[in-house]
Amino acid sequence: MPIYEYECKDCKKTFEVLIFNKKEEKQLCCPKCGKKNITLLISTFGVAGTDKKVSSSSCNTCTTKSCATCR
Repeated sequence: MPIYEYECKDCKKTFEVLIFNKKEEKQLCCPKCGKKNITLLISTFGVAGTDKKVSSSSCNTCTTKSCATCR
């Protein structure tokens, strides 16, 4: 089910809403100020999977192999 992210143009509050159909979007209001002056944001999506190490060119000279760039 799609979760959409919105921002209130008045108080700048960002919030997420689970929308089942577009008719529900017309009834939305800001949870902070209660106004309907909201805009849909473009948000990223999450992906589940395994943790995979990515080698970095800086790791070729790294002596500890445990710095943040090696992960």
